[in-house]
Amino acid sequence: MNGAAAARQANRKPKGTLTVPPCPGAIFEENAVRDDEVFQLAVSDLSLSDDILQSEKITHSIKLIEPNNPFQAVQEGRKHVEEM
Repeated sequence: MNGAAAARQANRKPKGTLTVPPCPGAIFEENAVRDDEVFQLAVSDLSLSDDILQSEKITHSIKLIEPNNPFQAVQEGRKHVEEM
């Protein structure tokens, strides 16, 4: 085997070896600060949403329907819609 053939043989990869190019979406040091800022903004938005939900007044009502009277449920539903 001459020198050029020996160099090609030395540069060959074993079968089944995979070469993976660098990932363009990987988080590097310069992006880590921005990722942290985005995360902090998301957390603060969630906190703000929770504060808004806690301050909202939520009302509900329960109307008991007579057993075996399906028409009463329809009538109660119509009353509710008309009140809105």
